[in-house]
Amino acid sequence: MITKTVPDTIIRLETQMIQRLSRTWTSFLRDEEAATAVEYALLIAMIAIFSISAILQTGDVQKALWFDTADEIQVIVP
Repeated sequence: MITKTVPDTIIRLETQMIQRLSRTWTSFLRDEEAATAVEYALLIAMIAIFSISAILQTGDVQKALWFDTADEIQVIVP
């Protein structure tokens, strides 16, 4: 008698777990806030990549500008 109820109980628990997982997964896929969060994350990542790229591209020009300014200041103020 016990051997019959244990497998039945396990099967019932597994079925409940699968149904709960299925409902959770379905609600996650239908949730539009998650999609919005992903879109914002991608937007921020793209802005960061473009910003870093622009800084790296203009880095040598900025470095030269600051060194030229420092040299001019040293000439004026010995």
